[in-house]
Amino acid sequence: MAAGDAANMKSPFAAVGLWILALAMVGLLAERTGWSPRLPPKEAAAAAAIVLLGLGLRVWDLQGTPLVISGNEASVGLEALDIAEGRHNNLFDTGWFSFPSLYFAIQSLPLRWLGISIGAVRITSAFAGALTIAATYLYARVAWGKRIALVSAAFVCAFAFHIHFSRLGLNNIWDGLFAALVAAGLTYGVKSGRRSGYLLAGAALGLGQFFYVSTRVFLILIPVWGLATLSRDRGLARRRLEGLGLLGWAAVVVTLPLILFYARHPQEFLAPISRVNLFGWWWQVQTVNFGDPAWWVLGEQALNAIGGFGLVPLREFYAGQPLLTGLGFALLVVGVAVLMRRWKEARNLLLLLWIASAIAVVALSANAPAAQRYVFVAPAVSTIVAVGLSRLAERAAALGPRPGLRAPTWAAILLCVAMISEAGYYFAKYSAEQRFGDYNEERVTQAVYYLRDLEPRSEVVFLSSPRLILSSHDTLLFLLPGLMAQDLLPGKPLSETRLQSARPLFVVLLEREADLAEIMRCFPGGPPVRIEGRRGRLLFIAYQAREAMMEECQAPKGKPMAGRIPLPVDGRRTP
Repeated sequence: MAAGDAANMKSPFAAVGLWILALAMVGLLAERTGWSPRLPPKEAAAAAAIVLLGLGLRVWDLQGTPLVISGNEASVGLEALDIAEGRHNNLFDTGWFSFPSLYFAIQSLPLRWLGISIGAVRITSAFAGALTIAATYLYARVAWGKRIALVSAAFVCAFAFHIHFSRLGLNNIWDGLFAALVAAGLTYGVKSGRRSGYLLAGAALGLGQFFYVSTRVFLILIPVWGLATLSRDRGLARRRLEGLGLLGWAAVVVTLPLILFYARHPQEFLAPISRVNLFGWWWQVQTVNFGDPAWWVLGEQALNAIGGFGLVPLREFYAGQPLLTGLGFALLVVGVAVLMRRWKEARNLLLLLWIASAIAVVALSANAPAAQRYVFVAPAVSTIVAVGLSRLAERAAALGPRPGLRAPTWAAILLCVAMISEAGYYFAKYSAEQRFGDYNEERVTQAVYYLRDLEPRSEVVFLSSPRLILSSHDTLLFLLPGLMAQDLLPGKPLSETRLQSARPLFVVLLEREADLAEIMRCFPGGPPVRIEGRRGRLLFIAYQAREAMMEECQAPKGKPMAGRIPLPVDGRRTP
């Protein structure tokens, strides 16, 4: 009631204050002793060093790696700016793309402190990625012990796929953090019987609902895992039933404001799923347009989802390469084989269900295998890799020609090779080749870089195409707020452009290059500057007018002028 459904809460102090108070009351149910693992100093130092190394790999050159900023990142930045500048303060509704607004509120903090930049919109993801390393260590420590925990944390620290999403200003990366905390709390609660584990799992599950949607699979995964593991021991089931009830209750308390919002606006809850649902537009394209039978489409989706772990190149945000390559994928296969031999064990079954849920999510979504839908499974993948690495190290120690070379030494060697392979691939190959972002996103990003460096800023006329209208693109609106710009679309004569400056700067897309001659004839200046991108492909041509429009190019007096698409002076999107 205090929050309401509007962009601005009726009473922000009451709404947020009561929610925080509810979270604190949930925490009071934990035992007084709490969760105190009492790690040995050397192990704690090693874990902290791994987390700091992972943070360094994620914050280094955030502005330029990836070089291209996606339109989705810019849209997130615009939504966060609304919160930073006071136009939106409701943390319990939804914003851009029907994602909950709490994430955008977090994104608004670096924009307040660091200003508007690519690095500012990405920095929270870097810290979320580093926290995921710590959460992965915590989960593996509870479930598997010291050695697997350190190896799991070290692998996710250098995991190329995870590093990449830790460098994007998107909410996907947070799901891995909450998924690892859910698994850690659940495992600890079941093993120890302490309420604190269940409460941690429930709180993490509830908070995860405020970010990307893949954590919703745990609403199904946890009951399935509970039924499969607890049904075999009725005494254990009775002892753990209270804990699982606490888990669900804590999740409801944390998520309750969002649940109430979704109850009033169910379309907002369904929107993130319905727009990528396999049985929507993708099903129409595959079965009707291409004529593929239903069984073929479902089979292909499932094979792509499984192959995305190491055989099939991913699509969209990490396009062109699978989740794992080389040694990492081999270790994953070994780890899965080890888990399958004793799949009935609770810890093994949880990991296998975690992987299976990712396969199901990807297979039942359009354009499989889409990279962003694997992010929440990164901690599970790293833990399975650690299990496979440990088993191979044991075999190598037993069969190796040097008996003195023990399993920990073999494990360290394999881990170093795997980490160097993953991190080296990302920074030396993927980033160096600038694979991220499509052609249009590259054009807009480079246009922003070019216009930002011009002083003083001129009025800009974009010779855009119907497929890419530059002045209303979110990347331009976010990074260059207040730019005086308009679009000249095909079919509009130059004489019908209403200019506020006598000497505008023209930005001409490749598909409009034929119109450049008319621009140069009517506006003497130049010479034109050709801006090229990756692999020498032309992105756009910049032409600075030095003189006002020639008289013969001007519209007759009294003729109405039209065709201007203005950019709002405050840099916000128009409806």
